[in-house]
Amino acid sequence: MCLLILPLLHANPSLADDEFERQTLIGLGGVYVLIEDLHEDVRRIGITESRLRTDIELKLRMAGIKVLTNGELLRTPGQPSLYLALTLIHRSNRTGHPYSLALDLQQGIKLDRDPSISVPGGVTWGTNAVGIGDAPFIRQGIKDQVDKFINAYLSVNPKG
Repeated sequence: MCLLILPLLHANPSLADDEFERQTLIGLGGVYVLIEDLHEDVRRIGITESRLRTDIELKLRMAGIKVLTNGELLRTPGQPSLYLALTLIHRSNRTGHPYSLALDLQQGIKLDRDPSISVPGGVTWGTNAVGIGDAPFIRQGIKDQVDKFINAYLSVNPKG
């Protein structure tokens, strides 16, 4: 059951899947999928890290985006990770489970003013959403956000 899904404003308004943010994806050879520990309430409705990882990695692979293993991540400059955070806002009600999600591309960043200063895991691309729905609807909402990443990635890294 689904009622709504709304985009949220980023806490940092400079991150809004715009051309600047997409430029940070140029030449990205792949991503590691990192899922924040799921709260018991999320697991209780049938959403597991394993299911989410499968959903996300399958979409990335189908789009031709390499999914990095943990070992590959550690050897990849910038250690790019597609990071998912999913939270149930309140306990379920008659219309479903209110939730929020954030999907961010995190990678190492070096400061222009001093390249010796680097920030591991800086967010260079991101999207957020809130909604109310059952577990399949929430999983679909996550897939929709992954599609936004894929579209952004492919816009600056065209195939072949």
